[in-house]
Amino acid sequence: MAFKIQAISLLPIITFSLTFQECVLTWLLFLFLPFWVLAGRLSGLIVSAVLLFRRRELWLSLAVISFALPVILSGVEIAALTFGLRVIPSVAAF
Repeated sequence: MAFKIQAISLLPIITFSLTFQECVLTWLLFLFLPFWVLAGRLSGLIVSAVLLFRRRELWLSLAVISFALPVILSGVEIAALTFGLRVIPSVAAF
């Protein structure tokens, strides 16, 4: 919660000094950062669980993970983008 408040308070200063494209990239970075950290931790847990429970089918399990993670991450990105598009106008109004 404190991170979000600090990031939102810094964004007007950052976006004031950058071009429009850099402003959009900065906003997206701050919006996606918690989701990327969470996805990284979850992927580590998934790999650990697969290695513990399916040692015989290691290559098959890793192949399934390699296909499943992009799908999970794209869903996380879509959720973050949807949430961000609702939050940005309300923050910009202040």
